Amino acid sequence: GARAIAFDVVFEDEAESGKQTDALAEAIRKHGKVVLAGDFGTSTYYGMAASSRPILPAAKLLEATPYYGFPLFRPDKDGVMRQHWHGSMDAPSLSWKLASVLDLPATREPQGISAERWINYYGPKGTLPAISFQKVLDGEKALGAFVTNRVVFVGSAVQAGFTGKRQDQFLTPFSDSQEPVWPGVDLHATEFLNLLRNDALRRMPAYFELGFVLFGGLLAAFGLGALRPRTALVAAVISAMVIALGSMFLVWQTHAWFAWLVPVAVQIPAALILGIVKKRPSLPPVPTDLTSEFTPGTRDGGTKVADHILIRRVGHGSYGDVWLAKSATGTHRAIKIVDQKSAKDPRFEREFAGLKKFEPVSRAHEGLVDVLHVGRNEGAGQFYYVMELADSCTVTAEEDPEGYVPCTLKSKLETRGAIQPEDCLRIGYGLVNALAFMHQQGLVHRDIKPSNIIFVSGEPKLADIGLVADADETKSFVGTEGYIPPEGPGTPAADVYSLGKVLAEVVAVSTPGDTMLDDFGRFVERASAQNVKERYQSAIEMLTDLKKIVAPSV
Repeated sequence: GARAIAFDVVFEDEAESGKQTDALAEAIRKHGKVVLAGDFGTSTYYGMAASSRPILPAAKLLEATPYYGFPLFRPDKDGVMRQHWHGSMDAPSLSWKLASVLDLPATREPQGISAERWINYYGPKGTLPAISFQKVLDGEKALGAFVTNRVVFVGSAVQAGFTGKRQDQFLTPFSDSQEPVWPGVDLHATEFLNLLRNDALRRMPAYFELGFVLFGGLLAAFGLGALRPRTALVAAVISAMVIALGSMFLVWQTHAWFAWLVPVAVQIPAALILGIVKKRPSLPPVPTDLTSEFTPGTRDGGTKVADHILIRRVGHGSYGDVWLAKSATGTHRAIKIVDQKSAKDPRFEREFAGLKKFEPVSRAHEGLVDVLHVGRNEGAGQFYYVMELADSCTVTAEEDPEGYVPCTLKSKLETRGAIQPEDCLRIGYGLVNALAFMHQQGLVHRDIKPSNIIFVSGEPKLADIGLVADADETKSFVGTEGYIPPEGPGTPAADVYSLGKVLAEVVAVSTPGDTMLDDFGRFVERASAQNVKERYQSAIEMLTDLKKIVAPSV
């Protein structure tokens, strides 16, 4: 039989089902070295709560084995899995708990569970041997030989569920367009194998990296700067190759790594460019054309918008604040004010560029928020734009400005019973129609999510247009986690994925209805397909299919 077994499957108490659970518990008890999976749940459906609570395996299974761990990871800021995460002694990870059960040397080290380790991948996805659950159910004859005297991890190879459920698909250094994500069970097995073989990667000490970077920078600056351009280019290429190959040899022999891309991709090219530029003769200044000019303003200690009174802030994000305001005519409006963080703040210019593209078409479609006025104050380092006001979840702004709460799709999703089955079709059709109009104009939204969809007179509208760009623009990785497709953002197909994820949440909170809603559910599944080839390529194509479902009811 298997040497040990770990389940990357959370068996909760609600899942207990009589004889099947009893049979599983008995098999676990007989084996003796089985590790179950727990989880950390939150108090909200979408996992947005600040606190969490442990979810232990089913009590009946815990009677059969005392061993359980938590199948969680520590992704880097870019979402790629590079580091081990082993939790704590009270809440160990799944891989660490299994290593402890087998008494591996790493688990006997003092503070071993908190030691810094980096994942040593043994190859691309599929390198570790695996067998499908279907073959197990079919009684595959080779199963016995496959698991004998091996450590077995049991888990899912696909991601199931709507946005907000526990993530079980992850980016790795091997991720590409063909295999963008790996299942969590593969990562647990890889972490465990690192512990078993004691070959997890380790990072060189900080003093070594700092010394290497400082010494390499000085050597590159003075060495390449003293050479002629052609000789310096050859020396730079050779130096970069030596460092790159040396770092690979270091990993191969000692499992140690350092940030070798700093000298290779930054210091050496910078030293080479500076050395060449210093040797070029200076050229007389050439006047340039200004593409835009704005009247300078002054900052008098507070934010001011011409002909409007700012009442109070009703929204805040990383790209600016949204204010409830009253115009000179007494009409309440929403005004977004974006502050420039630095002289060359890329987010400031990116949002203003998106605004310039969106404003001319914003009033041409009922599904887009109306932008009524745009202003820019260079002296204060700000720009702002005036928009129509969203409906209120409570009292209207006219009745009580202090009690006004903007009505967004996110607020409706969080309110029980706010979305009925018939609303799915209306909301879906309105948003798909609006996005199709944007795609027809050659624009992509790049940040579709529930909080960026407002309701005006009861109808949904796409809002927060700071990331709008031309569909053929150079792509930057922007958007919101959970609504970004595996291939990345910035294309019409990526917008379709984001909207599909949003509509999946709408379907999830509504009560199942008739056949029309079943058709709508299949439509949403295609829109949010992980594989871009299986997905609608634009909202225009999406709208054509949706009309066949909802046209009779719209």
